[in-house]
Amino acid sequence: MAELLPGNPLVPIPKDDELYSKQVGGYDLSDVQYTRAAGGRHGLPELEGVSLNGHWAVIYSKYDIGCALERHQGADCKGYMPDSALKIAANIVLYSTLP
Repeated sequence: MAELLPGNPLVPIPKDDELYSKQVGGYDLSDVQYTRAAGGRHGLPELEGVSLNGHWAVIYSKYDIGCALERHQGADCKGYMPDSALKIAANIVLYSTLP
C-alpha cells in the first residue's frame, strides 16, 4: 500500500466507525467471532484502512476473511468464523457503495 498510496499508511479503523454498525445498511459487527486459531474471542473485527477524502478507500484485515467465506477449516485459517466473515464482507461491500 505504501507504494500505491505514498503518504497514506494503513491505520486502525476507529471502533466507532460507521463500517462496524448497521448505519451502512448491513450488520452490527460489535460481536463477531474469531476462529480458535485466532484466539476464539468475540468482539469488533480488527480492521485497518487507508482513508482518502474522508472515505475508506482500502480496508484490510490481518485476520483471514477469505478462508471463512470459503468454509476452509485449516489451522492456517486464522480469522473469523464463517457467519462473522460474511457480515464483515457484507458491511465492506455496502460501505463501498456509499458516496
